[in-house]
Amino acid sequence: MAEPIEKSNVITIRFRRQNAAAARMLADAVAKAYVVERISVRRNPMLESFFHDRTSGLRDRLLDLRTEQYREVLVEAITDRAVRTAFYAKIDFAVNVITILLQVVITAQLIRVIGLALSLTLVPAIVCLGFLGLGIYPLLAVLVALQVAYRSGRYGIAKPAREVLFTVVSREEKYKSKAFLDAAVYRGGDLVSGWAYAGLAALGLSVGAIALVAAPLAAVWVAVGFGLGRKQEELATDRG
Repeated sequence: MAEPIEKSNVITIRFRRQNAAAARMLADAVAKAYVVERISVRRNPMLESFFHDRTSGLRDRLLDLRTEQYREVLVEAITDRAVRTAFYAKIDFAVNVITILLQVVITAQLIRVIGLALSLTLVPAIVCLGFLGLGIYPLLAVLVALQVAYRSGRYGIAKPAREVLFTVVSREEKYKSKAFLDAAVYRGGDLVSGWAYAGLAALGLSVGAIALVAAPLAAVWVAVGFGLGRKQEELATDRG
């Protein structure tokens, strides 16, 4: 019980100034999820592998690093708040349009043609190449292109492909593990990733340098996604 209690206290300390009651409730939920729900995750090799993918913090930390870079560069490039808000809106519109097109027209056919394993590697591969490009050319245009490609690919390709991973597990395992992964693990990754970016920035690393540091993590994400996809395909074949 030591570890979930420790995580619970971290959440309480971090958020109690904003809303002590909500912080206590969230902390108790995390502690319970860690003790109860992780048991279901460990009973299934597929979910155990997926759990390690999420708890490694790869996706969450890369997401936060990219978001922090995005904010920093955009504030420097566009000082007027109203203009910056309008710019955000245009990016959100582009992301929504591309996401709808991917989900409605492309993703299902993509998974059918190239398979789940390769489909799961597309977004991390884009992020890896984007970080390399940002490290070489730390420009607003490069960062915006990465932002749009990542967000639209995340919701248009990666999320539907990840849902397919759960088709080889039982309904109980699916819902218990998803609740734990999405609530406890994902939010914990957000917390750690914020510290990671702050630490790298405190060391004097520029936006481009931080992007180059993150690129190898994205490459590992590619390998993890491919491994999970292959595991799902093998289990699906065995079940015939």
